[in-house]
Amino acid sequence: MNKKIIIGIVLFLIIVLLIVGFSTTTAEQLDIKGNTISEEDLKNFKFGFIGTPETSDGEKAVATINEEEPTKATIDVSGLKEKNESVTAKFTIQNNSENLSASLCAMVENTNREYFKVEHNIAQPSTLKIGETTTITVKITLTKTPEDIQPETTATVTITADPIQQ
Repeated sequence: MNKKIIIGIVLFLIIVLLIVGFSTTTAEQLDIKGNTISEEDLKNFKFGFIGTPETSDGEKAVATINEEEPTKATIDVSGLKEKNESVTAKFTIQNNSENLSASLCAMVENTNREYFKVEHNIAQPSTLKIGETTTITVKITLTKTPEDIQPETTATVTITADPIQQ
């Protein structure tokens, strides 16, 4: 073989090896790594009672909403005298959140189960989308006729609203 051809092939191979070697030694990989932490902001989750509560008997039950804390409401009952006599109060709940729905559930505590039964019913929908309302009805029933005593109870209906992403 001709020396020129051999020298040409060798030079060509050297150039190819230099190009491949240069490209592999100059290539760099860039990585971006990090952590993201989000914190809850309860200012974004707003729900509470609105309007004026309704009662089944205005002489025996008074229902109110705390104007300063619209997440608190009360029902004061007096004058239940006979077994199975009851009163109800209906409260309206609204989701005022800007970007969260609310899933509602309720639990009852009653300090005098011997004389009083306290029940609740959350109307549908129990999951409130932004701006939606629903109602909760609280029913207090005298379960036995009092004799020579005036039974009392402290009943608490705790409504829990869990935030749901839209």
